Amino acid sequence: MLPIESRAVFLALAALYRIAWDCRHAPAPPSLHLRALLAFLYLHGDGRREPFDRFWRICQTPDPEDELERGRTAYMRTSYSMTEWEGIRRAVGVPGDIDTMSAIRALAHRAGPKAQGAGPSKL
Repeated sequence: MLPIESRAVFLALAALYRIAWDCRHAPAPPSLHLRALLAFLYLHGDGRREPFDRFWRICQTPDPEDELERGRTAYMRTSYSMTEWEGIRRAVGVPGDIDTMSAIRALAHRAGPKAQGAGPSKL
């Protein structure tokens, strides 16, 4: 079982991963939920603020009116949000190995039997 603090960081990363993933459909609203996740993870981070600030800005990039540009914007918003998510993951010291990433993705998407109790034992 993970220590409670590590489990909370893991859950926050999974929730933030889901927000980044959902950016492919629409910008994330500037919600208190998103602010709290970013603030919590920042408190557990290495002091670098840039990936958190960039995630906040990028995931809220609005969709343009033009259909072609909307598709491009959604792709870029998702790609850049995921890039900043990786920076946040590194900042909080969570490893990027296959088992950890699979557990985070499973929890974020609520897929598979591991999702209910997902979490790497080495955190």
